[in-house]
Amino acid sequence: MIEWFARHKVAANLLLGLIIVWGLISAGKLKVELFPKIKLDYVSVTMEYKGATPEDMEESFCVKVENAIYDLEGIKEITANAYEGSGSVIVEVEDTYDSKKLRDDIKTRVEAITSFPVDAERPQITLLDSSAGQVMKLAVT
Repeated sequence: MIEWFARHKVAANLLLGLIIVWGLISAGKLKVELFPKIKLDYVSVTMEYKGATPEDMEESFCVKVENAIYDLEGIKEITANAYEGSGSVIVEVEDTYDSKKLRDDIKTRVEAITSFPVDAERPQITLLDSSAGQVMKLAVT
């Protein structure tokens, strides 16, 4: 094919011109935003339990919270992490679902769990939403 274009220079130039025109037309249709709207909402459920091993946190907190909320509508993914003395369950909210409603549903389900350890702190339920933070920081020198 390259050999054919080498012998037919007019065809190669016409193809190049067509590609350039097509690119310019397509460039005009690109969506460009100064502040793009991104939706990355998460609900965080955390609990501290001084002196607990990661295994204790998994059994006494993470598994119980996961079992309580797994069937709620609007959940895209659940990620649980157990550490020494604390644990967290992060719930990713589906793009089309109201994150505040899901946070309230999760709070209701978590507060209904009565089998948390007595010495543990109360679970903290927080909405982590990306709309309030910076998207990018740029320094030009």
